[in-house]
Amino acid sequence: MPKGVYIRTKQWREKQKISHLGQSRPHSEATKEKIRIANQRRDIRDKYGEILKLYQSGLTAQFIGKNLDCSKGLILRILREKGIKRRKPAPKKGRIPWNKNKSQIQTKGNKNPNWKDGRTPLIIKIRRCFEYKQWVKKVFSKDNYICKMCNHRGRDLQADHYPKMFCEIITDNKIKSFEEALNCKELWSLENGRTLCKKCHRTTFKKC
Repeated sequence: MPKGVYIRTKQWREKQKISHLGQSRPHSEATKEKIRIANQRRDIRDKYGEILKLYQSGLTAQFIGKNLDCSKGLILRILREKGIKRRKPAPKKGRIPWNKNKSQIQTKGNKNPNWKDGRTPLIIKIRRCFEYKQWVKKVFSKDNYICKMCNHRGRDLQADHYPKMFCEIITDNKIKSFEEALNCKELWSLENGRTLCKKCHRTTFKKC
């Protein structure tokens, strides 16, 4: 590599300025004509009435552009030129998701693409099921999200089966299948559940 001081001449600075502005290679007349036609899209602009009707019915500019084979930006540009203000997106706060508190039956068991002949152990299957997650939420709500051992409130909370442990319930009721677990009232009893933080929950672990 050459070493030394490089003098930035006035000619060099002008050349750099032009290249940064994109003027070093001007568009040809044919390219300019193509850009002009693409920006105008008279065939789309003639459908202003249809576009306005679709937009006011609640459809998005992206959906309208897809149907008319043009870009979303062109649809918004046409509406802006006609004095139509862009809609504000609907607020998400307060919305209730359609699948809240609903079990995804269509993806359960052998309907799931990851199904492998029911190889998941019974205890894991119970802990991952929708009913168990609902039980955990109800236990947290019952205890006001406060750990029963250290009175810690908030993060890293877990639901614990107490006074009778989870594995003891499975053994005593001779639960051998997932359907039997769902029908076991003792397993889903809120009186046999308490809220613990992760640290306190570790102290309660024991082999069944």
